[in-house]
Amino acid sequence: MRVLFLSLLLVNVAFFAWEYRHPEPPPAAVARLEPGVPSVRLLRERAAGAPTGKAMPAPAPGPAANVR
Repeated sequence: MRVLFLSLLLVNVAFFAWEYRHPEPPPAAVARLEPGVPSVRLLRERAAGAPTGKAMPAPAPGPAANVR
């Protein structure tokens, strides 16, 4: 059992040394958009002062509004 443990430990250390010396190359750069595709703009990315064309509804009264 001791021999099995030591051999597995040795294999583990050897594998770590191999991976440390030979790391994977970084992935190639990929274009964010294909040519001719318009970019997407999220609603939160719009200017804060730009009018949206819709009025926000008033918040509903909470349960404390009905108490007399």
